[in-house]
Amino acid sequence: MTFWTIMWITVIGTSVDGATFPIVYRSEAECEAARSAVGDTLHYDYSMECVVTEIMSHSVHPKPRPNR
Repeated sequence: MTFWTIMWITVIGTSVDGATFPIVYRSEAECEAARSAVGDTLHYDYSMECVVTEIMSHSVHPKPRPNR
């Protein structure tokens, strides 16, 4: 199962110190893969964290019965 994951970006050391911004991803793997790409676009000091939620991003589908 995969769960929605939120990348929380917190601004550090500017006039908006402590402001947080979320970016939502379908899985923790997608969030982790995007860390460097997102970080390269930010022109200020920041902290970044991927937090997995308890909400499934894909519903579970039962497997079909095999034909006999």
